[in-house]
Amino acid sequence: MSFATRASVSAARNRALELARGEFVCFLDHDALLHPEALAAMAGKLREGFDVGYSDEDKLDDASGLLTEPFFKPAWSPEYFRGATYVGHLLCLRRELAASVGFDPALDGVQDFAFMLRVSETDARITHIPRGMLTIAEK
Repeated sequence: MSFATRASVSAARNRALELARGEFVCFLDHDALLHPEALAAMAGKLREGFDVGYSDEDKLDDASGLLTEPFFKPAWSPEYFRGATYVGHLLCLRRELAASVGFDPALDGVQDFAFMLRVSETDARITHIPRGMLTIAEK
């Protein structure tokens, strides 16, 4: 692919999954900042036998440097998830699971929700890390 050609978000993520070699992969948006202990906390939880982990979020006001919108997510519930998009980033999961589920380019715009919906239809063990490990920088 040349720099002039832009792949969809889903196609880019699927390509990244093809290239990834670790046991786990994590998804994060370009404007996200991780708490210094975020990956260690996530790895610790995943080592307990979980296949998927997601964290709480907050928003950072660049001008004031204050966290402004904490999003304390609920524990995993497949029923609740079908009606409310609360699993987003930081999202970490086993690479093989992510690659087998994949992202559907036809669903760009809602790719994260559609991806996690398909993950929830597997026998994956999903957990919530109830800490503000991810901060979204407000523009």
